[in-house]
Order: sequence, then C-alpha cells, then structure tokens
Amino acid sequence: MTDMLNSINISFKTSAIVLISGISSVVLSVIVLLSVLSGGIAL
Repeated sequence: MTDMLNSINISFKTSAIVLISGISSVVLSVIVLLSVLSGGIAL
C-alpha cells in the first residue's frame, strides 16, 4: 500500500515540475516576443 502511495506521490511531483517548467518557458517566450515587438515599434 505504501509503495503505491509513494509512486503516486512521485508521479504527482514529476507532473508538477513538468507543468511549471512548461508554463515558465511559455511565459519567457511571450516576454521575448513582446520585447521584440516593442523594440520593432520603437525603431
């Protein structure tokens, strides 16, 4: 029983890490796009 709970806990942690890294990469790309767009407008 405890083994099953441990594996579920580990899978939850991995999915959370994957989610966080995916969201942060999306946010980073959006920020880069916005800065490039504003830079182009400024030029």
